[in-house]
Amino acid sequence: MARETIVKTTVSPDGGVTFEFPGLDAIKVNAADFPDTIRLHAAAYGIREKGTNAAALPRDTTTGQPAAPAAKREAVLRIIEAMKGGTWEVRGPAMSGDTLLLIDAIVEATKQPRDAVRETVMAWTPAERVAVQDDAAIRPTFQRLKKEQAARAAVGVDTKALLAKFTPK
Repeated sequence: MARETIVKTTVSPDGGVTFEFPGLDAIKVNAADFPDTIRLHAAAYGIREKGTNAAALPRDTTTGQPAAPAAKREAVLRIIEAMKGGTWEVRGPAMSGDTLLLIDAIVEATKQPRDAVRETVMAWTPAERVAVQDDAAIRPTFQRLKKEQAARAAVGVDTKALLAKFTPK
């Protein structure tokens, strides 16, 4: 049986929070009601929660392994950049594993700073990212990194046993 939430909360863009309880008076409060030290602490807590939630990525669909630390870092960076730009709600898919590998490959191949490469790659369309993965200057590094990633994910996996049912008898 699903657990029912008793307390309903709503947050308004002006810093207000309302706590509603069935059959009871709601409690309404605004960030402006608190001293600066409490507001700063609450803001830091909210930023921490937002970043932690962003880093709670699902398992990598290609490897079955938990999301890589680099993917978690990128998700947190994305949230922080959005908040710094004035956006609280961030929509859209998280960065794919191939995009992270592409960034790593470009950094390794060009010796450019990761943040600069990341910013540029994230501005590209998915088609542009795929095309750059196949560029002669990037392809060898990208393929090597992808192979290393697959090898790490396959540790302890008996591929012969997995493929046995497909082997002609």
